[in-house]
Amino acid sequence: MARVVETFPGADGKERRALRTFPERGCAAQGRGGCVFIITCGKRKPGGQYLRYKDVLKRHLTSCGMSCDTWESDALMRLEWRKAVKTGTARFEDAQIKELEAKRKARKTRPKVSYNYTYNTSGQFQCNICSRTLKNKFGFASHVRAHARN
Repeated sequence: MARVVETFPGADGKERRALRTFPERGCAAQGRGGCVFIITCGKRKPGGQYLRYKDVLKRHLTSCGMSCDTWESDALMRLEWRKAVKTGTARFEDAQIKELEAKRKARKTRPKVSYNYTYNTSGQFQCNICSRTLKNKFGFASHVRAHARN
């Protein structure tokens, strides 16, 4: 089976790649240039990297307050190790809950944005900054936020 990767511009202007296969046996689209499978847009999946087990273990040990250098020798003493793991994870979870509560409190205590709605003579919303006419409150609020970003 022959395979060819082709690049072409997509509808949104980004480069797309297609894998065109030419099987020895019949394919429904073979007479029209082979079977085409769109691969990707060329971007990785969102959500971060895939980490090695070693890196994840190191991150978890440090977040629980344990030494990454001596954990193997500490794990040989089973009872002390279990106690250290339990206390470390409890401490980490408590700190994480406190941090999340503080973030939520900061978000909730932030004052709500107030908009001064201005209307033109025909009763539609009008921006004070650029005199643009908008149809509804949601569009007006979004437009004012766009001015605030600039």
